[in-house]
Amino acid sequence: QDFLEGQLKKGNFLILFDGFDEVEIDKRTELKRQIKAFANHPAYLQNKFVITSRPVRDAVFENFRHLEVMPLTPQQRRMFLESKIDNHPGSDFNDKRCAELSKAIEEHDRIRKLAENPLLLTFLYHVYKYNLELPRRRVELYRLSVNLMLDWDMETNRPTHIQVKDRDAKKEVLKKVA
Repeated sequence: QDFLEGQLKKGNFLILFDGFDEVEIDKRTELKRQIKAFANHPAYLQNKFVITSRPVRDAVFENFRHLEVMPLTPQQRRMFLESKIDNHPGSDFNDKRCAELSKAIEEHDRIRKLAENPLLLTFLYHVYKYNLELPRRRVELYRLSVNLMLDWDMETNRPTHIQVKDRDAKKEVLKKVA
């Protein structure tokens, strides 16, 4: 506790409050008061504080800069996907596959809406690259993305496509962390 207090007073922290919108509505006012008191404590002013929230209305804090993640434009999505192209023989993602994915994204409203978010576009890219399928629902994209991450082979830097026998155990641990 002494160490943490000392580091706080030195301003050595980036303090993240993620998912303010996920807090029960009747608890937000009190939480907001506590965050403001903490962030405005005279001894802690040198630290950096970040609060994330989807609907912004409840998460506007005085003395905090408000930034919004803007949707990716079609050109930005295309540039992102083109940056992933590998035209070596046997590549999992070449010019042709990039064009197919770009077309699939732009032709389907639900998929395009997902692809406007940088994180979800990254998930779409990986799911398409290794599964050759594009989910149309966010929940399915998350499910496939989590399965890819759980199966990832750190040595080859790609999913193994082999059912890991303890995937469910890993998933249970991640659920608790989430």
